[in-house]
Amino acid sequence: METMFPTDLVFIKVLNMSLTSVYVILFVVAVRFLLRKAPKAYSYGLWSVVLFRLVCPVSLQGVFSLVRIKPNPIADSIMHSEGPQMSPGIGLVDKTSRPVLPSQPPAGDVTGISPIRLWVSIARTIWLLGIALMLVYGVVSLIRIRSKLTGAVRHRDNIYLADHIDTPFVIGLIRPKICLPSDLSEKEQEFVILHELTHIKRLDHIAKVIAFLALVLHWFNPFVWLAFFLSVKDMEMSCDEKVISSMDAGSRVEYSQVLLNLSTGKRMVAAVPIAFGEGEAKSRLKNVLNYRKPEWWVVAVALVTVVAVVIGLAVNPRTGDKGLASTLLQYRTEYVGNAPKVGGIVTTLEYPANVEYCHFSLQTDTPPYSVTLYLNTDADTLRFYSEDINQGPFFKNAVIMLSLIRNADSVMFMLDDGTRTHAMEFTRSMAESFMGGNLWAYSESQEQFDGFLETLDSMEICLPESDG
Repeated sequence: METMFPTDLVFIKVLNMSLTSVYVILFVVAVRFLLRKAPKAYSYGLWSVVLFRLVCPVSLQGVFSLVRIKPNPIADSIMHSEGPQMSPGIGLVDKTSRPVLPSQPPAGDVTGISPIRLWVSIARTIWLLGIALMLVYGVVSLIRIRSKLTGAVRHRDNIYLADHIDTPFVIGLIRPKICLPSDLSEKEQEFVILHELTHIKRLDHIAKVIAFLALVLHWFNPFVWLAFFLSVKDMEMSCDEKVISSMDAGSRVEYSQVLLNLSTGKRMVAAVPIAFGEGEAKSRLKNVLNYRKPEWWVVAVALVTVVAVVIGLAVNPRTGDKGLASTLLQYRTEYVGNAPKVGGIVTTLEYPANVEYCHFSLQTDTPPYSVTLYLNTDADTLRFYSEDINQGPFFKNAVIMLSLIRNADSVMFMLDDGTRTHAMEFTRSMAESFMGGNLWAYSESQEQFDGFLETLDSMEICLPESDG
């Protein structure tokens, strides 16, 4: 039997996060364009939701969501399915995603490994190799930077002067140091130190390291590279604005001249340094010279917009909605022998891709009382769900059924591919131990059951393998 390695599940999870992030990034880019006249701090703040989407594996749900695609378009069972199970919830993409990969093994293939699994395994290996190369690049860049600081002299506090660097930068996380070229004039030092201290106070040096690690994880996604460079640009421009906000016109001109002198045109992607001259010099110079203190209403509109967008893009639409909860609650019953009620529950439930509900039977003669569901599927899907670790969707359905049928002791799913059958049984004691409470109590009211479905839907369930 084929086994899904943990890295397979992690890779599919990262792919889903990356696909969702494309939508979020494009949304942020559009809003960022609308806020082009507002202070750059608000554009910089927008990127926080992109970073959250790229690094947080947990799916949050809320009433107010701006996300209009499925958060998990790629099914975990893709490597064992007859065809690619990818559905982002976008009409055109849904129609064109299935034919991309072959659905059957090549003629003469006796390995039994589906082409989809082979392609995903190859992609996973390339992904891990890319991560390794990116990390090596980051470490080598850090070593090279540190080597240039040999002989650096402490100027004051955490500020050091070095002979072998031509761009000021911040290095270090816990106790960050400001490193300056030793040939800077006193006036240049003054402006540069103000800029770098502002970075440190805003924790930009930490934010950029986290952003770089997100880039490492999603290195294959060109939209994440776009987000990284635009966020760094907004970071630098918002830092410039913070520094010059208390300066007069003459000082701003001097600041811009220092910026021009120290702009090397190099982009340090290694994340640890945050250079004074880093970024696109032309746009930063223009922003500094054209800076005007914004009107209060511009700040208010920008703030409300950013908060709404960040919250709206951070959460997915609710799936355990009141419509589903109320439909299921009408079939709530004390007795497993109430066939019409039980039948209403099992026909309302959603089943995984390539799994079709057929009929059910009831054991009501003597305890333990149980419900058995008979489901038709294909050989690949049956093989996938034969592994305990992949049975989460059926466990969730069992939990819902046990919460609505008070005296049911267990629920069994019988998967049949036409040649063999696989049984999955989930007991009440197992479900209540997992959920941490009396399942029947969760369905006592519309509000309770709605929250219960939301919690259950947000859970990532990987059941441990059974003995033997």
